[in-house]
Amino acid sequence: WTAVNVGSTNAQYFTGPQSVFALDQFHIWAVTNDGYIYFSEDGGATWTAQESGTLTATAWNAVKFIDDLNGWVAGASNEIAYTADGGVTWTAVTGPVAQAAQSILSLFQVDEYIVWLGYDDGDLYYTMDAGAHWYQRTLPVTADDIEWIGFVNELVGFITYNTAGG
Repeated sequence: WTAVNVGSTNAQYFTGPQSVFALDQFHIWAVTNDGYIYFSEDGGATWTAQESGTLTATAWNAVKFIDDLNGWVAGASNEIAYTADGGVTWTAVTGPVAQAAQSILSLFQVDEYIVWLGYDDGDLYYTMDAGAHWYQRTLPVTADDIEWIGFVNELVGFITYNTAGG
């Protein structure tokens, strides 16, 4: 293990297990509690802020990329954004209307169009058209928090959830 320092972050912190994503040993993205998106292209030796809290000043909780260009971030108050240029520009995405007051705890990007979101109220949503439309997937259990989402392929996926909340 090698310790890396993001630099002076002014009381910022990473909010959870999906707030850091490494595409490979060089390309790493990290999101913070106040809307910042950091990027390192040298394995964490240096970091730059790709987004400085202008899209949202609330927490980004999850970040995921499928390649060095296409990625999504999601967080508090149903905030969602994507990039198609490696994070040079980020575009806000309107999430599921029914989830407007909920926080997204986890996300998984299957490809450029298919993205799954796990919420703090146990709801699971997905899009098949890059966020133009959202669909809810009903779980066979009652979950309070969807903590993690992962897919093996387009059809086979897993989630971890908390049944006790908080």
